[in-house]
Amino acid sequence: MNIREDDIYFTVNGMKESQISAVNIDPEYSKIVFDLMDDMDEESRFCGVFNSIEIKDKKLYAYTNISNAIYQTIEHKKIGIIGLGSLAKSLIFNARSFSIKQIVFYHNSVEEIASFIKEHKHYLRDISIDIERIAENLMPNTRLIDVLINATPIGQFEHE
Repeated sequence: MNIREDDIYFTVNGMKESQISAVNIDPEYSKIVFDLMDDMDEESRFCGVFNSIEIKDKKLYAYTNISNAIYQTIEHKKIGIIGLGSLAKSLIFNARSFSIKQIVFYHNSVEEIASFIKEHKHYLRDISIDIERIAENLMPNTRLIDVLINATPIGQFEHE
């Protein structure tokens, strides 16, 4: 469906009474309808976004499978994450189940990354963590990793 942003709230709310059993939704729009969900998985709550809605018994259930799409690429690898967008949250939420052994966070603010790591340390148990400061016009040091993932929120949401 091609739904205007102004109509997304009304449309999703109306799905409770429809014959539709599930839909995918852009994470940008999930923020608009977040409060309509009757329940959601832990990852959706953690990330603050979701990309799937299941309609069952006239209730809306939200699910996130953002990082699952790249699972095979990162399984058992040393990964680098640039930024702290919803993909970064999804990746750390699933890091242990993806058998990630090491994460290197790349960011221009070491303090912001340190705060993020401290806030979410229970998801990062048993994973080696490094921080690499990045600066404009300097290539990040990627010798420590197998895969580099852009998880910046820039451009992800129209209004941010």
